[in-house]
Amino acid sequence: MRIFSIPVVCMLLAATLLSSCEKFLGVRPDTNKVDLYKASDLAEILNNSNLGEPNFLLADLISDEVMIPEKLVKEVNPNSYFSRGYLWAPTVWDLADTDPMYGNAYKWILQMNIVLTYVDQATGDTAGQKMILGAQAKINRAYYYFQLLNLYGPAYQASSATSDLAVPMILAPDASLKPARATVQVVYEQIKKDLQEAANTAALPDFGQDLLHPGKAAAYALLAKTYLYASDYGAALEAANKALAIRSTLVDYNTWDFWSSVNPLAGIINKPLVLKDFTSNPEVLMAKVCIDLNYFSLFKATPFMSDDLQSLFHAKDLRLLYGFYKIGTNTRYSYLPYGTNGMQFNYTTGVPEMMLIKAECLARNNDGSGAVALLNTLRQKRFKPADYTAIAYTNNADALKSVLDERRRELCLHGGIRLSDLKRLNQEDRFKTELKRISDVSGNVLATLPAGSPRYLLPFEPKIISNNPLIIQNAR
Repeated sequence: MRIFSIPVVCMLLAATLLSSCEKFLGVRPDTNKVDLYKASDLAEILNNSNLGEPNFLLADLISDEVMIPEKLVKEVNPNSYFSRGYLWAPTVWDLADTDPMYGNAYKWILQMNIVLTYVDQATGDTAGQKMILGAQAKINRAYYYFQLLNLYGPAYQASSATSDLAVPMILAPDASLKPARATVQVVYEQIKKDLQEAANTAALPDFGQDLLHPGKAAAYALLAKTYLYASDYGAALEAANKALAIRSTLVDYNTWDFWSSVNPLAGIINKPLVLKDFTSNPEVLMAKVCIDLNYFSLFKATPFMSDDLQSLFHAKDLRLLYGFYKIGTNTRYSYLPYGTNGMQFNYTTGVPEMMLIKAECLARNNDGSGAVALLNTLRQKRFKPADYTAIAYTNNADALKSVLDERRRELCLHGGIRLSDLKRLNQEDRFKTELKRISDVSGNVLATLPAGSPRYLLPFEPKIISNNPLIIQNAR
């Protein structure tokens, strides 16, 4: 039996993928031993719960969703990449920093590439089972490339997508590659290709055998997101409809309640937290959950909701009440922590997001009344009946604004969604936004981020640039 550690296999493939990954990408593949010619061993690569637990918190801190007290970012933790990212500083990563978002994403991309390289040759499963495994690897690879694209690349623009730089495109465990940054167009096309091929795999079921294994529902949902961010609203609508045709159920937040009416930190009945909790969640199309310990251990508190975001919430909105809380006499809402040492964030791609994508596409296609109807269907599940008021349709422009506001309420702190929305919406004059960090002490402006600023893009950590000069740094 040919049993190899993944680093050894990579060396056999082409003179050490291990050193190549370290040198050119700054990441190392896992060292778990697998037989790459045995389908069941390749399947084990997809059985790691960490695959469903990414962490893109920094992307949300860069957006306009949070407020961190001035003392924490200026005095207590001024040298943290969390603080520097939050203040849109000229330098985010110092020489010793490792970017966990970049490294972990490429770790999983490399794992999926190994699966896709060997699955056709592997023995022990039927052709149909191997096709499912390959399709699921493509969906996972597409997800992580989508995240990388939206963190390190500019928003899609048809006029410049073929020249705008995104991230290195690695599709095989080939150590001879010295990957420069691929263009936005190239990365988008690969994401679409992976997802379309997965969705068209006849053997792939609508849902995998568990939350770690995506199915057609996930492929269509990620396609809808991809088309939306490429401003292809017709294709986004079609993909969202296909996802919703598979699953369209919403969670009724009226089924949730606090364990203690006087202490929200005691927890919420029926609210899913860790990944396994989402097994019974009827909204899930592709489950992803972030459990962050690093920020919480460093800042000893969760971030506050920004004043701008808080102004969008009705006081009786259950998303506000079950996601945030007020500390003492503070007028600002703070994010509800997970236990006593961390924070949990729901990154799941689900039915609500598909409804919002469909609603935006309808509003942009002059069907504002249809868009508002979808919003009201969603909102009915987010208020107690006595507190719910339907949104009235007035015109298509107002309907689109209502959709975008609802995206902020439903998808806040959702793994970079708001940051990506800001980048794409800043291309439209009516939605351009200049962000400001306002001191909670003096009221002075601590930093500004103009619409279209290159500081919307995350920079690459210095070690990546020094090890591979082909990767051009993002401007600040």
